Amino acid sequence: MASSADVQDLIATLHAHLPTVDVGFWHVQGSHEVDFVTRIEGRTLAVEIKSAESVRSADTAGLRAFLQAAPPTTLGLLGYNGTETHCLGERLWAIPLARLLA
Repeated sequence: MASSADVQDLIATLHAHLPTVDVGFWHVQGSHEVDFVTRIEGRTLAVEIKSAESVRSADTAGLRAFLQAAPPTTLGLLGYNGTETHCLGERLWAIPLARLLA
């Protein structure tokens, strides 16, 4: 789970660069969730934040479910405390939090 400071930084960064961005979340009762769903100019970006230094398959379950449920989604990003960017599948990437918040 991301710290409240990480969450605030991400929202501030989004609004600084994209003032008209809509930021929400996605949740399926008892099943899946995505921390942030952003929409701007017809594009959707789903972002999940994890504090781990490595990526596990289970970490992407919510993003994968969202990408399947919302096909027009442009991209799913998993922000984590590692140092490498990884392609995890079609429209799905893991990216270091430091890079995501930059």
